[in-house]
Amino acid sequence: MEMDATAMTKLMDSLNGEIDAVYPSKIMPEKDTEISFDRMSTFRCVLSLIKGFDKSVIGSPKCIMEYQDEELFFAYITGDYVENHIIQPVIHLVCAKHRRFGLKVVDIYCSLKGQDQWFKMEAKKSKENAELLQHFTVKWNLDFQCSMKRPIQFDFDIKVAARLIILIT
Repeated sequence: MEMDATAMTKLMDSLNGEIDAVYPSKIMPEKDTEISFDRMSTFRCVLSLIKGFDKSVIGSPKCIMEYQDEELFFAYITGDYVENHIIQPVIHLVCAKHRRFGLKVVDIYCSLKGQDQWFKMEAKKSKENAELLQHFTVKWNLDFQCSMKRPIQFDFDIKVAARLIILIT
């Protein structure tokens, strides 16, 4: 986002109500000045596997968070499906289009509903779409049985930094 001196004056005036007037002729920012503002936030998202799930859930991404009609975060499970069990499951979380909203993913933690232990998900490098997508995984130590009496639910804490950058050129 580029901003000229007049727009910067209006922005500063709206932020500081104590100043009666600021005149553009008095503002002389240095050329190529960058003003940035960072704020940390945490999003809590949930992936639920309904009871009685089958092999079709393996590798099928499910959107777990939307913002302004854009799908931002997807989660899915991979592993071997043998006799109603997912063996050595790996939980995946993919971040897409988050940069469009000025978000930078800092950390992601995952927990199985009903357990107090959170696992930090590891970032995976992707040669394709590295600028657009971020991919995180965690390997689970327990196998999942699809005939469980209740759904399997994963909670995700997605820590992001929101950044606003104003360039003065």
